[in-house]
Amino acid sequence: MHSPVKFLIPFLFFFAPLSLTDDTPISHAPIGVMGDHAHKKGEIMVSLRISHMKMKGNLLEGSSITDSQILTLPNPNAGMQNAPSNLSIVPQEMDMRMYMFGGMFAASDKFTLMGMMMFKDLEMISNTYQGMMNRNLLGSFNLSSKALSQVSLFGLINIVDNDSENSIFKIGFIQAIGDNNKTDVVLTPMNSQMEMIVPYGMQGSDKSTKLSIGYTHKKYFFTNSLGFQIQSSLNANEKNWAFGNEYETSIWFQKFFNNSLSWSLRYNFVKEESIEGSDSDITGPVQTANPYNYGGSSSSIGIGFNTVFNLFESDHSDRLAIEILFPINQNKNGLQMDSKEKIILGYQKAF
Repeated sequence: MHSPVKFLIPFLFFFAPLSLTDDTPISHAPIGVMGDHAHKKGEIMVSLRISHMKMKGNLLEGSSITDSQILTLPNPNAGMQNAPSNLSIVPQEMDMRMYMFGGMFAASDKFTLMGMMMFKDLEMISNTYQGMMNRNLLGSFNLSSKALSQVSLFGLINIVDNDSENSIFKIGFIQAIGDNNKTDVVLTPMNSQMEMIVPYGMQGSDKSTKLSIGYTHKKYFFTNSLGFQIQSSLNANEKNWAFGNEYETSIWFQKFFNNSLSWSLRYNFVKEESIEGSDSDITGPVQTANPYNYGGSSSSIGIGFNTVFNLFESDHSDRLAIEILFPINQNKNGLQMDSKEKIILGYQKAF
């Protein structure tokens, strides 16, 4: 997938001089932060976010590990019929694309409803090695998964809202609606093609219901702003398995280039617990079939741009934004893929 950055940057500078409203490019947080602002009574906002993250290579307890080293690790599903005693399928690359459609409606100056739908598009390339003897490389295969993954509904409560600062409390539910039993064709260590249920990370969803709680505070100065957000997603109801509880913190700084364009710097920390439960049909001599090999903690630095302009006529300007997150530390549980840069593009329009 070609990076969208080279296509978006010219648009940022093209639209920057066109702003004609009182909206500012620092009135919203970097595009990777959601639920950071509310609206005045009767206002509506629609949004689209597109994110892309690539994973390449593998980490064991946060340190790089080679394919040959992975092949020496025990297979947790070795008790299955014809299963090799060691891991024999090694993920090489993974592309994760998310499309998020959102809407907001302000029932009052104090309370705003926010809803969102997320579509996932996942692709993974893995190598398969001979299960025993000399462990020769047998070949590679691709897995793919596309699904309307989840819908969510939140309430945003304005605690403080004036020209110098803004505080918002967020509470709501996230319902995972995608399939959790998707199958695909796998190249096995016996050098045969077999249709199997794909691992947890390639499923459309975990079918869980999560309670999401968050708090955001922003402080405005003459040409810049500071903000932080803390939030958590906690399993309230699950099927036979669910991705673990997640806790996230962001701290950011934004500054004007001019009245229509700003840049931002954000620190992001995420801690996720291991998968709760398991699916007895998800097997195979691969790290992604082990529920323990999910979750952990990671931190990243994000560089972003927000611009406001008038494309569609209304009382509020259009907003176009980009943020690129660079991982700086990955302390993941067990054996997992190495996360690379994440790119988030977004468009927002209020009426």
